[in-house]
Amino acid sequence: MAVMSKQDPSPAFVETVQEIMRLYRSLPTRPSIEEVEAAKSVLKTVENEEKIKLEEISKEQAPEDVPEELFSILQQVRKTMLLFQSHEQKKDALYLVEADKMFETLDGLIQRASLLVSGDTQDEKVSTFGEQVRKFDRERVISDDSLVKRKEDGALDKDDSKGLVRSSSTKASFFSVEDSNEKLNLMKTAALIENTAKMGAIVLDLRGKLMDQIEWLPISIGKLKDVTELDLSENRIMALPPSIGGLQALTKLDLHSNQLINLPDSIGELVNLIDLDLHANRLRSLPASFGNLSNLMNLDLSSNEFTRLLETIGNLTSLKRLNVETNELEELPYTIGNCSSLLELRLDFNQIKALPEAIGKLECLEILTAHYNRIKGLPTTMGNLSNLKELDVSFNEIESIPENLCFAVSLRKLNVGKNFADLRALPRSIGNLEMLEELDISDNQIRILPDSFGLLSKLRVFRADETPLEVPPRQVIKLGAQAVVQFMADLVAKRDTKSPPAKKKKGFCFRITNVYIWDMDETLILLKSLLNRTYAEAFTGLKDAQKGVEIGKMWEKHILQISDDFFLYEQIENCNKPFLEALSKYDDGRELSDYDFNQDGFSPPHDDLNKRKLAYRHRVIANKYKQGLHNIFDQEMMDLWDALYKMTDEYTDRWLSSARVLLEQCLSGNEDPTSGHTAAGGIVNSNDTGLRHINVLVTSGSLIPSLVKCLLFRLDSLISYENVYSSWDVGKLQCFQWVKERFNNQNVRFCAIGDGWEECEAAQAMKWPFIKIDLRPSSSHRFPGLTLKTLGFYFSIVYGNPDYENNEE
Repeated sequence: MAVMSKQDPSPAFVETVQEIMRLYRSLPTRPSIEEVEAAKSVLKTVENEEKIKLEEISKEQAPEDVPEELFSILQQVRKTMLLFQSHEQKKDALYLVEADKMFETLDGLIQRASLLVSGDTQDEKVSTFGEQVRKFDRERVISDDSLVKRKEDGALDKDDSKGLVRSSSTKASFFSVEDSNEKLNLMKTAALIENTAKMGAIVLDLRGKLMDQIEWLPISIGKLKDVTELDLSENRIMALPPSIGGLQALTKLDLHSNQLINLPDSIGELVNLIDLDLHANRLRSLPASFGNLSNLMNLDLSSNEFTRLLETIGNLTSLKRLNVETNELEELPYTIGNCSSLLELRLDFNQIKALPEAIGKLECLEILTAHYNRIKGLPTTMGNLSNLKELDVSFNEIESIPENLCFAVSLRKLNVGKNFADLRALPRSIGNLEMLEELDISDNQIRILPDSFGLLSKLRVFRADETPLEVPPRQVIKLGAQAVVQFMADLVAKRDTKSPPAKKKKGFCFRITNVYIWDMDETLILLKSLLNRTYAEAFTGLKDAQKGVEIGKMWEKHILQISDDFFLYEQIENCNKPFLEALSKYDDGRELSDYDFNQDGFSPPHDDLNKRKLAYRHRVIANKYKQGLHNIFDQEMMDLWDALYKMTDEYTDRWLSSARVLLEQCLSGNEDPTSGHTAAGGIVNSNDTGLRHINVLVTSGSLIPSLVKCLLFRLDSLISYENVYSSWDVGKLQCFQWVKERFNNQNVRFCAIGDGWEECEAAQAMKWPFIKIDLRPSSSHRFPGLTLKTLGFYFSIVYGNPDYENNEE
């Protein structure tokens, strides 16, 4: 390589150097690294979109009356037009990529020239040539913290990005386009994505900012690893790239008012997503991976084209608000019942014919709207929705409202209007909805309000337009809601005053039996809710949760220890039976006072011999149960249990003692538990009425520990061992059927009380009233709170309230 000599450079040499410098200075601005990456992303995105659309055109079939050759020409025109549009979209990106390649070539040439003159230091103009070239080269490369400044290149001007991006640094805002109406083309969008990714921004707002021609987002969208909020709404996006799954930090995604037809499977990778707005698109289905969004809390699918929802929707256990208004849904999947956190469910303007029974599992649900559908009836499980505050089923085809709905005692707004010729009556127990403030029965065929309407003391809005009500008369309705309530209350009072007391028929005595079927844990006693803190949490910080855990652990430890030490549980733990008399036919009556249960070779009862040995054990357990704790423990131990019982009762605000009092009242059939006479088997005959009362326990726990619980929690005198059933192996429905077979005749009435879904379903299958226990301190369906009067009310809903019971209930 020739190197310049130490002598002064010739004029021609200097002129050559200056010409190189002049030409280099005349170059346009060099693309930044982010610009080049954005351009490459645009090219790949357009090529992918082009390939998919070309395949779609190729698959099109010619209409019947169009010649194949003519339709082929149409396809070629469409393909050519598509290629033309793709070329237009790629033009700016191709320019930047090619320009970058040319700059790389010029870089090499300038470096060679710099080396040629670097050996001379005598001439100032020449000696500084290398330094000037290197300085100028640095100026030509746009710094990494800016966007392309040349608008004519289709690149994003710095001012055009202002406000679109919010950085996670101390500077809350980096860019804004508040004063610019210019929309972004694909190249500018890709450039913005590159810079957003580089900045580590947490918010990107592109709401209504994309040109209408942009139907696909750049695949580089997946680089936004730090973005937590992304707004792409009010554009014309038709599809999301699979790379969207790379936005692992995303918690809020707004895509409403686009043209989305489907979602990529990778949407299920956005596991931190909390808010997702997809309303006003063209979606017909969700990908199977959608069920992976286990942290999703708010989901808006309204104004799409859904005809069904996937069963995986039930995996969204954190979901609190679901809006599927204005679609073409005909049903909801039964798995909707697994969305246990759901607070709002909006189903308006669909084609739904029925709500699933599983809707009753949504115990947190507060708002349910389903107007403008084709619903003919409501599920009986609606009564389980103890937190439901608003129900709108107007503009449907509802023919009747189930009595069970009146168990949803938190209801404040109820709209059953505009069911026109179909709805002819309100449930007779509507008075149980004591919190009801607004009721709309407009445009129905209801003529008479039920007697219990007079109990709606908080009703302030009552609409009955175009409903041919006769009772109360129209002039009363015009006076307002409370005037209607008072009219109905007065009407019932006058009727009761005029009614003569019922007379019993000679020679025939009515004998009614009330069977109260109780659950144990979290109903008559508290244990699991102490251990898992749910009891304390219901008091929102007012209870010491750890103290509850410690109390629960003491009970748990001693229940198992006493079961093993005194009730042979260690020997028969794996031989659970649904009740103690299950194997009584194998018991030969042998004297057991000297029988050695540790040496009789007992094994699982697969044969008659071991069934007899198990029956012996059951007989001993039954005798100990009848004798009570005072025949098992000394006074010191009894004092210990009394102290634990008292401590638990104080912590739970008298839950245990209140439950025991109600059991006593149930047996007597009177608020004064001393008015009845206790017979054998825990059955009481009321002195003043022709009623008999029986307490039965059906628990999901194992039989022997459940009997021990009865003893320790002082329930043994109120529930005999014959009336204790374990559904551990057979389920509650089977136990309920056995109870019915055992006590059944035409004058027996059954009522189930518990806190769980299983006993609720079983009671509904048996068509029995069911009372759901609620831990919340504001509820009346807990202890203290639940009363004999409330139980009587539930009895009357299903069985009526005949004259011979009036004194009792």
